Amino acid sequence: MSQTSTIGRYQVVHLLGEGAMGNVFKAQDPAIKRTVAIKTIKLDATRNEKDAHEFLQRFRLEAQISGTLHHPNIVSIFDVGEENGTPYIAMEYVEGQTLSALIYQDPRPSFPDLVQILFQIAQALDFAHGKGIVHRDLKPSNIMVQDDGTAKIMDFGIAKHADSHLTQTGVFLGTPSYSSPEQVREGQVDHRSDNFSFAILTHEALTGYLPFPGKSISGILYKIANEEPTMANNIHLLPIDGGLFRRLFQKALAKDPDQRYQTSTEFIKDLVGALRLAKQDQERVNAFSQLSGPAYSPTFSMQKNLQRSEFEMAQGTEILEKTVKINQKQGRKRAPVGGAHQADSGAPPNRGTLMTLFLILVLVVLGGAAWKNGLFDILMNEVPQLDSVKDITKGKGETTPPEKDPTIPPETPAVVDINLLLKTEPAGAAAKLDGVAIGTTPLSFQIKANAGTVKTLAVELAGYEPMLQQLTMSKEMASELVLTLKARRFTHAIVTQPEGAEVVIDGQVIGKTPLDHSFEQGRRYRVRFRSPGYYDRSFRYTEGESEASLLDYNLKKRPPPGTVKVKTLMEDLVLSSGDDQAKGTRISLAEGKHRVTLRSERYFYQQTLDVTVVAGQTAELETPILITIPKIDFIGDYVKVKIDGNFVKTKGKVDTTPLVNLKIAAGTHQFDFIDRNDKIVAQKTIEVNRSEAITVAADQ
Repeated sequence: MSQTSTIGRYQVVHLLGEGAMGNVFKAQDPAIKRTVAIKTIKLDATRNEKDAHEFLQRFRLEAQISGTLHHPNIVSIFDVGEENGTPYIAMEYVEGQTLSALIYQDPRPSFPDLVQILFQIAQALDFAHGKGIVHRDLKPSNIMVQDDGTAKIMDFGIAKHADSHLTQTGVFLGTPSYSSPEQVREGQVDHRSDNFSFAILTHEALTGYLPFPGKSISGILYKIANEEPTMANNIHLLPIDGGLFRRLFQKALAKDPDQRYQTSTEFIKDLVGALRLAKQDQERVNAFSQLSGPAYSPTFSMQKNLQRSEFEMAQGTEILEKTVKINQKQGRKRAPVGGAHQADSGAPPNRGTLMTLFLILVLVVLGGAAWKNGLFDILMNEVPQLDSVKDITKGKGETTPPEKDPTIPPETPAVVDINLLLKTEPAGAAAKLDGVAIGTTPLSFQIKANAGTVKTLAVELAGYEPMLQQLTMSKEMASELVLTLKARRFTHAIVTQPEGAEVVIDGQVIGKTPLDHSFEQGRRYRVRFRSPGYYDRSFRYTEGESEASLLDYNLKKRPPPGTVKVKTLMEDLVLSSGDDQAKGTRISLAEGKHRVTLRSERYFYQQTLDVTVVAGQTAELETPILITIPKIDFIGDYVKVKIDGNFVKTKGKVDTTPLVNLKIAAGTHQFDFIDRNDKIVAQKTIEVNRSEAITVAADQ
């Protein structure tokens, strides 16, 4: 099947993946020009013909059922068929990567991105469960995530039958790490088993750890069936309430299905409620999880403020009484609004006065905000303003400021109540708030104080400068605070015996011993001591972790070198061993084993030998004798000659045949004969051990 160009009516583009149960191909539907994924199933994985027949029936039925799952977060099934006895499914082709690859990439997706992916999976699961369909093999590798963040569940229901024969042999059905206790014990599952698998997937996606880890399948299955989940040890590093996180997962991973969350959406919404994100991220998460409606700004309303306290109503009544008295006094001087002048102050108020009183009552009910905003002045232009009442007992135009009513309490400042996530770089610093220890970073703690209150946050970590941070309480405070600590520097003496060694730190020469040098806490350095006649000393030093005694070192003296001497007639001989090289017949090398190369371009010689060098002694080597070749010729043309890859030259220029009286090191050599077009016309391997002419013709 992997070599075919078509599967059914679909034209195969290439193989996407291959597994024990079947293959997945990228293909084109020529009828509607749609790219699809074709999944084929291997029937030979079944035991016998009866099993194969039953498997095929189940496969078709399950594919039809899965085809009814039309949901934006579930891979759609388009077609089911059979090609040369091999069943296949045509499904939606999803461009992206699996969730299993996504959560372990570097860098990992942001926390809001992960939660958004998980929320999509939860909604798709609940949709399928509403249709009576259970996935049975939910895991990160069965989730595809597109570049725009859209998540899609694959293999819905197919996993049940793709390897259903395994249940007949007692082999576990499903993926061990993501299975539910009822799958492990009984093999009978419903939608709550998927919810259990989803909780495992969620824990892994958010923390990078599985809640039921193990080194063997049997060990994993035993933990799932019998033990409580192991919460990841990095929860305190996550933007989430750790205690609530554990409680949510203990419920989601309960052994008894009745004790779990009955829907995955319910679980993920509770998890969203435990997040401790920055304001912008939290608003984004709330938006896609639909946990909050549109932004709500509290406003005063008639209905709300009719329920004011007795104290507020008493103040309103007092203001009303004062206004009535003022109206009565001024009523003797001018006609009230809307009617004739009232000569007697004890007479009932006229229609205009009643309207005035009604409007004042409305303003009292609406509260002081309307008064301060000038609404009273607009509505009651015939009534003196109470904020600056003319004293009728004084001269005309003289005013007196309103007296403070001692019965009105002072305005209470707003209270700020915030859960603050404190992080330090590096982590592990001891934190104090107003001198009271609150824990070790990273940590989350509650602050409640009046707006404008200044709190002092202090953090300390060994090897780093202590840090103070002033926190001014306000509703605009960020919910996360990250403090970068400044590493302390410590000065140490660097000493060697003998003195005068060159000190190199991180590739830079800083001087010769003895000297003092400053090191930064927690930083790792590469240190080297160099001194002629002594072995180099190279080591790693980390301030705060390494022992300072490393910086006081007795250098080890090198033994005197030995000599390699070569007996030869080759004037241009070059000796080399590693970085050491010498022209001539001698080379000095340190005591020990060396690989020495002898090379002469003039006499076409190169040889590598292993030599043991003893301090103060001389090891002798010898090159082969030189042979004179009286003539090298090529029949039919003048050609150039290469010996062991090097041209024969005369006075520095490439020479052509015939070549006469050529001296060459005895031994086996390869001769290449090259024409004027730089084409090799003959190749010969010749053993040169005596003086005789060499004549060759073009290769036949």
